[in-house]
Amino acid sequence: MNNSLPVVLVHGFWHGSWCWNPVAEQLAGRGIPSVAVDLDGHGLRGPAPRTRWARPFDAEAFATEPSPVRTVTASSAAASLADRIRTIGAGRPCLVVAHSMGGVVATALAELAPELVGGLVYVSALAPVSGVPAAFYSTCPENAGEKYSARERRGALTTRSLRFSCSGLFADEGVVPVGRCPTRT
Repeated sequence: MNNSLPVVLVHGFWHGSWCWNPVAEQLAGRGIPSVAVDLDGHGLRGPAPRTRWARPFDAEAFATEPSPVRTVTASSAAASLADRIRTIGAGRPCLVVAHSMGGVVATALAELAPELVGGLVYVSALAPVSGVPAAFYSTCPENAGEKYSARERRGALTTRSLRFSCSGLFADEGVVPVGRCPTRT
């Protein structure tokens, strides 16, 4: 019997569990159990706007329809992930490996249910300090020259060019720290 902690692989924004297939194969080859999960609202079974399937396609309706995942927050995604880890780990903690924005959910999970987390691994992931909006990190000096966020701040990313909702994934509105990026010590 393998005594390794079960590994739970958590994807980032606009991704799904399928992104972890090569990693899961490598872990399996080493006898390490792993499960790649789809976060709420993501993956192949994530909800799509109703207007996506309307024929003839109505671009204006699609661009203005409220996102079907607008109510998913980091906290609700962490609670859902905690429920799944209780099943996956069969009462044992798991090693949680998070990529990109999945780090926000993994951090929220560790704060919500630390007994379920045997360890956290961040792979190019956000590991925000509690109460700091994840979006704040894109403005830090360490991200100078990064092109995606600059386009976003100029308004290039709208519902007309990309279909997603970030509204609930960040800390409470009104919490805007000042200064360098906060870090944990």
